[in-house]
Amino acid sequence: MRFLIALTFLITATGANAAELRGIVSHVRDGDTIEVENIPIRLNGVSAPELDERLGPESKAFMHELVMGKSVLCELNGEKTYDRFVGVCFLDNKDIGISRAMVESDVRHLNQALPDQPLLPRHRL
Repeated sequence: MRFLIALTFLITATGANAAELRGIVSHVRDGDTIEVENIPIRLNGVSAPELDERLGPESKAFMHELVMGKSVLCELNGEKTYDRFVGVCFLDNKDIGISRAMVESDVRHLNQALPDQPLLPRHRL
């Protein structure tokens, strides 16, 4: 039933397969995947560590604190990866990915300052 309700949030297509989804974040899978009304969204441009990698749980906790239970607008680009739609999501008209990028920038700075103790895998930054 929630899935059908969530589908009502789909707005007019903005491109060939693109669409917008507006709703409440119902689950945070990890640092780069959220669910909006139980529809999984892979945040385009965000590359967070996996849950079994260093800072993976912290990345998820950061995203949870940022968006859980809040209303977001996601611009889906028509792509899909695994079971997830790909898109850019906005919270209070601000790109969630930008918030993540600021944190990753701080981590990147720490990685450069402490090269023998990287906090995130360098290939992800």
